[in-house]
Parts: sequence; structure tokens; C-alpha cells
Amino acid sequence: MRENQTWIQNEILSVLKTTPLCAENAERFTAAWLSQKLNYSRNFISQLLNDLVAQKQCVKINTRPVYYLSRSQLLAQGYSVPDSVSVLPGWRELEGYKTSNESDVFDRLIGKNGSLAYAIEQAKAAMTYPPQGLPMLLTGATGTGKSFLARLMVQYARSQGTLQENCPFVTINCAEYADNPELFLIHLFGYKKGAYTGADSDRQGFLAAADGGVLFLDEVHALKPECQEKIFLFLDQGIYHMIGDHDTWYSCKVRVLMATTENPQEILLKTLLRRIPILVQLPDLDHRPPAEKRELILSLLQKEQAKLGCSVLISDLAYHTLETAHFPGNVGQLENTVKVSVANAFLRRTENQLEIHIQDLPAYLGSGMTFDLLQCSDQTLHPLQSAAGEAQVQSGYGVFNRALLHTFQSYLDRQMSFDSFLAVAYIKLEQYADTLIQDRWITPQEEIFRNLSGLILSLTSAHSSRRRLSNNKIKILTRYLADAARQRQQEFPLDTQDKETVEAFQALIQQRYPLEARQIREILELAVNTLSLSSTLLPTLDLFVFLQYFSRDLQRSSVPVVILAHGYAVASGIAEVANQWLRTQMFDAIDMPADCRFDDVTARLNEYIDSLEGCLELIILVDMGSLENISETLGCERKMNIGILSNVSTKLALDVGSMIMEGTHSLKTILEEACRRSVHRYEMIENQHKANAILAVCSTGIATAEKVLALFQSSLPATAKVELIPVDYASLHQGRMTSLSAQYHVLLIVGTLDAAVPGIPFVSVEELVDQKNMDVLDRCLKGILTEDQMRRFKRGIIKNFSLENLLNYLTILNPNRILVYVEEILDRIQEKCQCSFSGRTIIGLYLHISCLIERLVIGKEPAQYPDLETFTQRQAEFIQVVQDSFAPVCKAYNITLPVSEIGYLYDYIEQGSVANKADSVAEIQNDDFFDVHS
Repeated sequence: MRENQTWIQNEILSVLKTTPLCAENAERFTAAWLSQKLNYSRNFISQLLNDLVAQKQCVKINTRPVYYLSRSQLLAQGYSVPDSVSVLPGWRELEGYKTSNESDVFDRLIGKNGSLAYAIEQAKAAMTYPPQGLPMLLTGATGTGKSFLARLMVQYARSQGTLQENCPFVTINCAEYADNPELFLIHLFGYKKGAYTGADSDRQGFLAAADGGVLFLDEVHALKPECQEKIFLFLDQGIYHMIGDHDTWYSCKVRVLMATTENPQEILLKTLLRRIPILVQLPDLDHRPPAEKRELILSLLQKEQAKLGCSVLISDLAYHTLETAHFPGNVGQLENTVKVSVANAFLRRTENQLEIHIQDLPAYLGSGMTFDLLQCSDQTLHPLQSAAGEAQVQSGYGVFNRALLHTFQSYLDRQMSFDSFLAVAYIKLEQYADTLIQDRWITPQEEIFRNLSGLILSLTSAHSSRRRLSNNKIKILTRYLADAARQRQQEFPLDTQDKETVEAFQALIQQRYPLEARQIREILELAVNTLSLSSTLLPTLDLFVFLQYFSRDLQRSSVPVVILAHGYAVASGIAEVANQWLRTQMFDAIDMPADCRFDDVTARLNEYIDSLEGCLELIILVDMGSLENISETLGCERKMNIGILSNVSTKLALDVGSMIMEGTHSLKTILEEACRRSVHRYEMIENQHKANAILAVCSTGIATAEKVLALFQSSLPATAKVELIPVDYASLHQGRMTSLSAQYHVLLIVGTLDAAVPGIPFVSVEELVDQKNMDVLDRCLKGILTEDQMRRFKRGIIKNFSLENLLNYLTILNPNRILVYVEEILDRIQEKCQCSFSGRTIIGLYLHISCLIERLVIGKEPAQYPDLETFTQRQAEFIQVVQDSFAPVCKAYNITLPVSEIGYLYDYIEQGSVANKADSVAEIQNDDFFDVHS
């Protein structure tokens, strides 16, 4: 029996060795195919294959399905898989063992086809661009691999023959010269003998040392501006001066690489930045795909395993702690963490084995564990190959497509309906889309992806608003295409059955969904051109499911409607709203921007109609102008009924759509009813936030009204928000009031003649002076003036009215200053006498007392008061009150108030007049002041 098994194993090896290793033959490396080929059971062949793996004659690719490859054949085709590796998690890992005389040194870089793909492309361009490469700046946080990438760039240039094999690679840590720029320039350019004290001989600098090779300036942000200027000169012209020799220009052929952890726009001179054409940012470890982090962990562990020469095992808990931990120092910190963990475990090693447990990891990692990590076992140990198999699970792309093909095959086998197939596909798609959205990897090709997103958006909205996608859906599609572009055909080989399933799926899309098929082709053309998408087989199926999923809630319409309208995205906007509200795929749109020609629009319309194969009815909604004559461009050979409605609006679209969805109306009825419903209505909402206003109206003209408002203006507080508007009396009754009411909230009207405007109170100038009808003023200004402001406003009216009169009577004294004294005098008299003067009396007293003070100041003889002695005896108390009240002004102007003047003051207060009008201005004339002085 054993001999028979050996013979069969040799047969298996013979088949494996003679089968070319390529994607087309992938099926022949499976147990299922070999069992059919050799006529043995699948289980028996699978057992023998696993024995060959254990005997290190085969390598197992642990995917679904599992593949078995002959080691001798792998070696013959350039794959150097060590004997210690018998199981690989996927085809990608096999590629890592490929050797060639023209191997790419970047193949050893984890992430070369992922997060670092763009950086590698730029690195190759920087090193190989003739004649001396291009300056390049690497940016990224500490530990992201800037120095490592720089070393690989040099190795790559050597392997390509761009640089000599023994060319120099000079590294300068610019941070060492942060406080000594002079020393940096000396070391960079070299110096001549005697350049400074101690310069006993000529010495070449770093530039000369790097001639024919590469100069790497690490931490370049630490350099002072004067140092950056010198570097700019060398990059710009390739020449420099040695220190101490300003007469001789030196030159050398050096490729310059720079690196910084800072924002180059903030720390480097603009002149220097302009001379660095290639800037590449390396991503943080947290921003790289989880699969790359897992590869890094295993690669670092395998490196330590090779050093120690013994097997390394790691527990579930320790591995998943490393996998989920946050490393602020990025790859550099991860590498140190792995070394420390192995070193801690090394103390407990056996002769041939070393075990890494959670206690071997640095303490700060354990403190950040989540509940899920605590569910992992610290007792379950895995060799690194097994851990790799656990870690390198099949990609989301592979899982989704494997499930998609399997489910579609069930549909082909009549095990489910097409709707059921779509329902299952949607579930798988949601799971895959979650990984696309949540993946924190931010591609370095962000600008390319932004452009692709814009192109897809334009494409999906150019022909049909029904397929216009939201920004979030565009983002998901773009991320999917990026994921698809990173896949390799070897990572998802298709066997014969898979290929037949794919072909059947494609045929179904083309036959049942021609419009979607056309759109998918155009999207894939964009992806091929922008992302170098290598295969469109599976992406065709995937995009179909994506597009069906995005429109899954929309009903298809028996009568399509296309909207044409002038303006950017006007038609698209109406169509999208109508589709969303009606939950349908009824409305399409053709926009007509200002720079779009009518012929272009009609061409697009006819193209759209041509795509509606089998459609019997169509409605076209247009807005105005030339579009209303669109029927003349449609031709007379259309095998469908076409209805055209003008004056399109969202309401019209919803009305038409609702009637179509009811399914009981003919096309003509829909058109007639839509026209009947399109009745315009209007409603006017007047401005409720009008400015407050007070109008001044005088029968004698606008000039008098302006004087009234001047009186108001000087009396109102500065904070009062009231507009003061003079109005001619005649115009008020000729329509002016209507326009004012529309613009302002008119509080009241003041003036010399009541305009009798309904609903608006009127206060005359006489009432203001006499302080009568003040309750009207209180009501109108309530809420605008406080009680204190209202009280001061009323007093100000009297005071300012008096001031206007005083200007015509005083000759030497300042009216404004006099009124202050007079106001104080009147306040004291009213307080002492416990009385309150009327407004007209106060105005008269303002004038009387002011003129009295001026007469006393200029020394004019005081008037004689009749029966002065009797007055003095009877009104002694009043005389004392007045003298006390006048004391401040008498002191200020150095005057004495005669008792005779007090007598006249008494008479005015008691009777409202004075005996001697010739010498005392004590009464306002009956004529209106504003009329007299207008």
C-alpha cells in the first residue's frame, strides 16, 4: 500500500512539474482537478498532497480553493521559497519569494502595491530621470520609513545602472547643525587652507564626497534660512564655493534627497521648495491598510527568528495586541516593540523554540487592550507560518467576488430567482462597502482619486439623472476601483467553472440592462486610464451590483420623462427631486448651460431617445424659449408617441409623474390634465421688520417740517432707533403716505397742522411746548424709550425750544451754558415751592431768566418794581428761595440779583406775564415760532 501511495505521489509531482505556472492553469494545481486527472477520490489526493507538503516537496497556497505547487518547479521558475516555509496564505506572499537577475529592490518593501505604490513610482522617477535625476523631498512622521526608502532608492539606481555599483551614499543629519549653520556650510562645501583658524589644509565637503552618488539631507527642516539658500543655489545651478575660496566655482554630479517630519510649506524657503519637483508623503502606520500592518509584524518577527536560529511562536493574545495597538512612532516603534518582545521571551527559550506571550510585550501595549482582545487566548500558540495564515485572510475584494460568483451560479442552477440573487448580493456588498468606508488608509494618489471621482460624477449625470450618484456613493465607487486596481490576477484565479459563470453574468447584463452596461463600460475606461486597472472581468459584475444597489428602492416607470431646461443643473435638480419624492426611475435630465448650443441639446435628446429601445411613449418637459420648439428637431419617423409640455417646474414634474404612476391615464389625458393644473397663484408677504419713523408735517412747507425734526433730533437719546422724516403736507395726501407706510412703521406725526391720517396719532408743536397730550407720546414711544429716557426727552423738547429762541435774544452770553444754569434754577424753585410749572411757563422762564442774567452781567439798570416794600414783606420766603436758587449763577458771573427782578419773576410765575415788557423778554408771542423764523 505504501509503495502504491509513493507511486501516486510521484504521478502527482510529475503533473505539477510539467504544468506551466500561470493564472490560466491555476485550476490544475487543486486537489479537485488532480483527482479527476488521476481517477482517485478527492480526499485521497488531498491527503497525499498534504503529505508532500510535510515532506517539503510541495508548497501549499492556503486560499479557497487550496493550491499545491511543486518546489522544484517553483525554483525553476524563479521562486526561492525556503524549506522552513511550507504554507503560504496567498499568491501575494509567493510573489515575495520571486528572484530574478532584474529583480526590483522595492519588492522587499511591504506596501509596494498598496499605500507606498505612489511613493515608489515617484522614487524611481527621481533616481532615473536624465541626466542626474530630480531632487526629492520625503515627508512623514517619525518612523514612517523615510531613511529606509532613501537607501532603497540608491540600491534601485545601482541595480538599474543609473549609478555605479560602488557610488557613494552620504547621509547628513541636519538636526546636528541646527544651532551652528556655519559648521554645516563648512562640512557641506568643504574649506580651503587658511579659511579659518585651524584650517591647516584643504578639505573636501559632503558634496564632493557624494560626487557621482547621492546626498541625503535628513531632518532638513532644522537648517537655518542661510543654509537653505546655499542648497538652493547648488540645486539651481549645480555649483558652489568652498569656504575660504569665493573666486572659484566648484561643481559635482550629485542626486539630492531630503527628508523632514515637518510641513515643508511652513519650514522651507519658497525658493528652495520651487527647486524640489517631487514631494512624497509617507503615511503613518495607522493610515496604512490593516493587511500591511500584519505583514510588517510577521516580517519583523521572521527577521528575529532568522537571527536566533530557532522557531518563534506567538500567542493569539500577543499577536492581536500588536495588530491593534497604536504606535505613535510608526514602523520604527513597531520594530523596537518586536525586538523588545523577542528579547523578553528569549530569557525563557528552550533549545529550539521561543514563545512570545502577552507579558513579553511592553507594558504600555497591554494597558490599551480592548474587551475583544481579552477574549483571545494567551495559551494558544502559533508558529509564524500559521500566524501568517490566520492574519492574511482573503481580501474584502476576494471575499465579495467569491460570494458573488457562487450566488450567481445558484441563480443559473435555478436554485433562486434573480431578485433573490440581488438580495443576497446586496448583503455581501454592504459588508464589503463597510470595509471600503472604514479603511483608514488614505492613498498618496489622493489628487488622482479626486479627479476620478469628478469624472465619474460627470459621467453618471451626463446621460441620465436617474443614475446621478451622491457624493458618498461616488466615494464608495472610487474606493472600490482603487481596491480593484490593487488586485492581481494571481490573487483571484478563475477556474473553468468561474469563467463560465462570469460570461453568463456579463451576457445577462448586456441583454437585460443595456444602458447600465454602457455606463459600466465608460466607468471602467476611466479606471483603466487613471488607475491602470488590469482586468475588467470582475469589476464589470461588481459595478453592476453597485449600481443596482444604489437604485434598489426606485421603481421603474412605464413612461419615461426627460426634462430640458436652461441653466447649469436646473433640469438635473428638478429630475432628482422628482425621482426622490416619487421613489421612481422616471425622470431624466438634459441641462442647457449658458454656453451650450441648441443643436448640442437636440443632438443629446435624439441620442437619448434612440437609447429607449422598445419604448412606446415619452414625455418631454421644457422650460421656455427655443426649447419650446424642440418638436421640430425630433423627426417624423419615431415609432413612439411623444408629448411635450412647456414651463417646466418641480410641481409640473410631480403632477406628470403621479399620473403616470397611477397607470390609468392616456398620454393625451396626462398632458391635458397637467396643463389644467398648472395655474399660477401669488401671495404677497409685507415686510414685518420695518424701521420705526416719526413724520413731521407743516402747512407752510418742508423747511418748517425740517426745523420741527431738528428739535426732535436734539431731544431724542442717541440710542433711539427712530427715523425722522420731514414730509410736505400736500404730498402726504397725494400717495406719499402709502409708500412711507410700506417702508416704515410710522409711530406718529408731529407738526403745525393735523394731517388726519387714519390710524396714526398726531401731536402738535403747541402740545409739545405746553406738555399736553403727552399720553399719546408715551404710547407711541413705549418700548423705544425707557421711562427715564422719556422724561428727559420731554424736558429736552422744552429746553431745546427755548434755546432756539435764545439765539435771537442773547448777545454776549453762550445760550447753551446759560440754559444749564437756568435749568438748575427752575428745578430748585419747583422743588422748594413744591410746584410744577407748565411747559409754556418753563419756556417763558427760560427766556426771562436768561435775558435777566445777561442784563445784570452788562450792568443795565434793573427795572423798578411797584410797591417793592410791600412785596418784600409779604414774599420774604419766596425771595429767599429765589436767591438761594440763583446763588451759583450769581457767583459764576459775579452779579447780584435785585429784589425788584425777583418781583417780576414772581408775577410771571403767578400770572404768566410781567409788568415791564420793554426791559424783560418774558413772553412768547402768539405767533408760531417756526412760522416766524421759517
